[in-house]
Amino acid sequence: MRVAISPVNWHGAQKNLEAEAMTYDFAKVKDQAEYAWAEKLSKVKVEGGTDAEKTNFYTGLYHMMIAPIEFYDVDGKYVDMLGTVRTLEKGDTPNYSIYSTWDTFRAVHPLWTIIDPKQATLYVKDLIRKSNDEFGMLPKWEGHGSETGTMIGYPSTAILGDAVTKGLVDAQTALDASVKSARYRPHDFPQINDGILTSLMAGQLNYHVKEQCVRAPNWNSVSYSLEFSFYDWTIAEMAKAAGDMHTYDEFKARSYNSLMHWDDSVGFFVPTELKDGDPCAFKYSTETFSPYKADPLYFTEGNAWQWQWAFMQDLDKLTEIMGGTSGLNEKLNNLFTADSDQGDQHQDMTGYIGQYIHGNEPSHHVIYLYQRTEEAYKTQEYLDQVYKTFYTPTPDGIIGNEDVGQMSAWYIMSALGFYQISPTDPTYTVGRPIFNKATIHIGSGLFTVIAENNSPENMYVKSVTINNKPLNTFNTFEHEEFKAGGELRFVMTGDKSQAMKANLAQ
Repeated sequence: MRVAISPVNWHGAQKNLEAEAMTYDFAKVKDQAEYAWAEKLSKVKVEGGTDAEKTNFYTGLYHMMIAPIEFYDVDGKYVDMLGTVRTLEKGDTPNYSIYSTWDTFRAVHPLWTIIDPKQATLYVKDLIRKSNDEFGMLPKWEGHGSETGTMIGYPSTAILGDAVTKGLVDAQTALDASVKSARYRPHDFPQINDGILTSLMAGQLNYHVKEQCVRAPNWNSVSYSLEFSFYDWTIAEMAKAAGDMHTYDEFKARSYNSLMHWDDSVGFFVPTELKDGDPCAFKYSTETFSPYKADPLYFTEGNAWQWQWAFMQDLDKLTEIMGGTSGLNEKLNNLFTADSDQGDQHQDMTGYIGQYIHGNEPSHHVIYLYQRTEEAYKTQEYLDQVYKTFYTPTPDGIIGNEDVGQMSAWYIMSALGFYQISPTDPTYTVGRPIFNKATIHIGSGLFTVIAENNSPENMYVKSVTINNKPLNTFNTFEHEEFKAGGELRFVMTGDKSQAMKANLAQ
């Protein structure tokens, strides 16, 4: 039996069947699929490591490549997010589906910009088309042609911003697609179902813009404020690239609104409420606030321990409010040694090391912040723990929800030895490579990651160079260093006293 599907109608399914499943030879179809996947997975070749680590790596690469999927018939027809049947012409950007952008902006899409910039660009152009030409605003969590409204903020802007700052798409076009999601004008979108629109353009946005905080009893209030502020920064960066300084100033200022939730007396981002005319008055006193409380009125799938790190748009400012370099160091240590069993639990709060939860996305960049402290070696220690504890080659081997490839993309990028803390800032922070050698196809050539003296015991990084040059401040390098013939070279050691220092800013 042969089966075909179509996003449009049965006529499309019939055409797809005739074009793509002409044979009843199951073995032949299986061989063709295996060949196609082998070609995709060959974009990165790793050497060294254990068989289990290689299985983890290539399974992860497979996971992060599954979606977004091409979603149209062989004749080019597809149904857009408003239910209109459209037809792709030759040379058009394909129509894609399954965008879990709140998850995937963090590592999936940044990883595509490294291993396949052309594919990364196609995804971004499709998102832009959905906003500018079809749906009217950027998708947040689109599945099979429909917006689900899942999660918070307008995270697609981080995907577009990252592509802009890496030179993949036109800044003005991306900016035009983004600002519509970030200005509270629900009456501008009569074409979008009210139930979906209230998620895409949540009332929390109105508070964020007018009051500079998102006060209780708004749902997920603190998380909304932090997310809005981060995405506003990504829009500001697009505006700067487009030369639109008016829009840059607007969104740059908004990107600091979430600081209204920072309470120095407790050292966390906290809920606010309207009190004596002040909409941003702290709801709890120093004595009654608990960072362990995972109340969905205030936080999305977590608590104040995890959400204190969501101010990714200005890491210098984050360091400042936490008490400088030593304060940041102390806050990180407190996070990783806090009681894992205390406080509320949520189904998405998994993969605990203290109150760090690797099983949910807002924590994924946190380990790399140790590269901004005097204890940079702890990046390697905690990465090693995460690799060994939360990634195993078994059916349940990935902690938490895979979230359309994000859990795997974190592992792939980290296993290669680096991570992008703030998508839209095209800067990578080094970590702890798993493999002795990794080769990435970059354009017409190869980019190589070498880890000398690498072994399970030699987890610490002694030194790193990028294209025969020293790293930048905080042990970082820029996206432009990924080029044919390039090399990221680590020298590893088992002696913690020899571990590379943080290269702190003066």
